[in-house]
Amino acid sequence: MLRRLELKRYGQQACGMLRAGPRIYLQPSVALLHHSAVLSSDNSPIYSTYFPVTCAESLLQGVHTGLSMPWWLTIAVTTIALRTCITLPLTIYQQKKSAKLVLLQPVVKEISEAVKYNVATKCRRENLPVEVAEERYKTLFTGMVRDLYRNEGCQPFKLFLLPWTQMPLWISISLGLRNLSIYKADPSMASEGLAWFPNLLLPESTWILPITFGLCNLLNIEMNAAGRQAPGRIQAVMKKCFITLSIVMVPVASQIPSCMSFYWTLSSLYSLVQNSVLMLPSVKRKVGIPQTTKESKQPFKDIYTIFKIRIKKFVQLQKQASGKDR
Repeated sequence: MLRRLELKRYGQQACGMLRAGPRIYLQPSVALLHHSAVLSSDNSPIYSTYFPVTCAESLLQGVHTGLSMPWWLTIAVTTIALRTCITLPLTIYQQKKSAKLVLLQPVVKEISEAVKYNVATKCRRENLPVEVAEERYKTLFTGMVRDLYRNEGCQPFKLFLLPWTQMPLWISISLGLRNLSIYKADPSMASEGLAWFPNLLLPESTWILPITFGLCNLLNIEMNAAGRQAPGRIQAVMKKCFITLSIVMVPVASQIPSCMSFYWTLSSLYSLVQNSVLMLPSVKRKVGIPQTTKESKQPFKDIYTIFKIRIKKFVQLQKQASGKDR
């Protein structure tokens, strides 16, 4: 009897749901994605409706219409303005903090020696094992160095402000251009290109922009690596990863609309010029970057020497490889 009543109740609920129309129950995350997809008027993927991307898209459209510029000049002006107003100050700030960390290393070494001596003396008096002494040393030394960095205003996390800002900015502008060129297909982009790529909606067929983009990235990586006198193993691995990524991105840049590859090339070229200028000691002093013992007085000459050495090594490896094949 109870079983029949339960079936009857479930049947009534089902009939009510059918009369009221189908109801779809979504989990909160799925419901949020569904809401974002409904808001998208151009049937674009969900991530293209994120707030930073829509802001980037609105900024590009505002510069284009407000200043009556062609699209190639709009992209160039927007890129230079954003890099100059946002990433350039952060780059200078990061280099200031990095130089200050280098200058604090002698103090850190003195703290290490003093803490090691005090801990060793106390542990001998108390007849404590070596393991306890090492644990006490690590705790005291880490705390004192943390307090030193905090008092000097150069905590290590501040060194990551630039990538945390630059990468989202680069992605937002790229996706904004993708929306304008692929999903909205702004007709003005078809005729407001530059020189050999007049149609910004199509990929750049000559590969000039993708190759320039890749070369600028590789030069930026080498210049940043040249500033380190003794890179560690982790830094060497990261450098190889960045080189691989730069090479992989070249064919990717050849398949996307030329407005995006043009932006990527401009952004990398700006970084190359920025890093080159900030390597000069006179420029560093003018922007307030302190001098360190690792600073090169002739940075471009040193980079040229490094390139010559690496080219010689590459040629020698090729000769050895060809000799083995014979």
